[in-house]
Amino acid sequence: MLIEQLQRLAAGEEFERESRRRERLDHAVDEMRRQQTVARVRIPVPADVFSRKMADLPTGVALAPGQLHIAFSGTEDLLTKLFELAQAASNDYDRFCAAVEPVERRTA
Repeated sequence: MLIEQLQRLAAGEEFERESRRRERLDHAVDEMRRQQTVARVRIPVPADVFSRKMADLPTGVALAPGQLHIAFSGTEDLLTKLFELAQAASNDYDRFCAAVEPVERRTA
């Protein structure tokens, strides 16, 4: 009798609604935890990074048409170099395009 009542409850609309609510809550909590972890990450960058040009890319960053090579010593070093590359691309977009696009695409 108890098992039958529990089975009816489990098959009911209220139980289904509560299950979906709990699933959404679990997902939201997981997302908040992930965001907190990401928010604690600090990327050390040089003071002049916001004026970085393509000619000023750090040692270990090399671009060629269709290729990007980054030599790094750890997570922070990689993130720093990616950030510097992004700033250089933003500040010196024409040279960035010239460095990464194949010659035949630049002339088209």
